[in-house]
Amino acid sequence: MYFEVAGVITTLILLGRFFEAGARRRSGAAIRALLEFGAKEARVLHDGVEVLVPVDALQARDFFVVLPGEKIAADGVIVEGASAIDQSMLTGESVSRQRWLRSRAWSSRRRQARHQCSGSAPLP
Repeated sequence: MYFEVAGVITTLILLGRFFEAGARRRSGAAIRALLEFGAKEARVLHDGVEVLVPVDALQARDFFVVLPGEKIAADGVIVEGASAIDQSMLTGESVSRQRWLRSRAWSSRRRQARHQCSGSAPLP
């Protein structure tokens, strides 16, 4: 009788490990897919001229422009203009939120409004 109990417990532990490994694989794939949604380039303002640079090249206190329909390249603060920003990936809400001067804006959110909006990458 003790051997049967030991066998059942061992089987349940191995089965749990099997299901856990499968869940980890699926969640890792889902996280990689979410990372692909991010912006790849940013329109950085250098001496009043917009220059496309890779997101990895953004530095703290860079000012960048986000046009309608584009994704916000980095977390920051709106320093010029205002915009409606789709935050559904962050909050789950289907309604865009209006953001004004000095409002926080998070990366990978999509702009909805027609007018231009600039932001600043936060300090490290």
